[in-house]
Amino acid sequence: MFKGYIMNDKTKFFIIDTHGGKDIESIFDDKDFVRYAWELSRFGKVSEGDLFIYRRPMKDSEFREFYFFGAGVFGAVDLINDEKNKPVVSYIREFVKFDKLILASNNDLLQYKWKFKERTKNNWEHFFNQYGMTEIKKEDFMFLTDIGVATDLPIKDTKYYALEKEEIIDELQSVYIDKEGKKKLIFGYKYERNPRLRKEALKIHGFECKACNFNFESMYGEIGKEFIEVHHIKPLSEIGRETVINPKYDLIPLCPNCHRMIHRKRNNMMSVDELKEIVKKNK
Repeated sequence: MFKGYIMNDKTKFFIIDTHGGKDIESIFDDKDFVRYAWELSRFGKVSEGDLFIYRRPMKDSEFREFYFFGAGVFGAVDLINDEKNKPVVSYIREFVKFDKLILASNNDLLQYKWKFKERTKNNWEHFFNQYGMTEIKKEDFMFLTDIGVATDLPIKDTKYYALEKEEIIDELQSVYIDKEGKKKLIFGYKYERNPRLRKEALKIHGFECKACNFNFESMYGEIGKEFIEVHHIKPLSEIGRETVINPKYDLIPLCPNCHRMIHRKRNNMMSVDELKEIVKKNK
């Protein structure tokens, strides 16, 4: 399980409680496999790269008992605002949904001897942290993932982030306007309100245009350093109110010229590979 993910002696492991969308008003809008939020003043041990197991508490469970249903990796821990209780949020970097739920009544679970804490009662009362985050040992983490996941799943290439429609950005659009009785084609942009996706995409792909290989720093020096546009491979028309964006596969750097050519036909966006062939043919 978690093949290809590098753990070290500083990696910590947690069980985190999530309530299936019922957190929105009381716990800063948690969303399973997307983001998790908590009060830093209550639990300040989590760092980027730490791993976790998802647990659905009994009061929110459809089975009248708690269960474990997934695992993942915490992204950077960011302060939501400057309030006294210091609410923080982490967007989930990698995750896997369990092939089968691990119910509280699971026989393997009942027989297991936990490493982080001794289970002295026949029930689960007060066993997990009342604040919804429990630090466990690596052995506990591996035990749960071994039950939940049937295959040795590589997660290093499943880096997902949530992007809501209001945050869709950096996507070139073409519109027509009337000027002195004559129609003119102009271009405009929607700008990114969540720079995390753009930053992650450029970290993965670099700052060279993936269609024509143009590099602004090579041409213009310091003023062109780290300048490039980011193209959404998935057209905006296919994006609903909320979607999942993978910076590795869904975003790609393009120079402005190539970006505009890809969007030249309003209802038939060209693929990056198609544009690369055109560039190659006309060099």
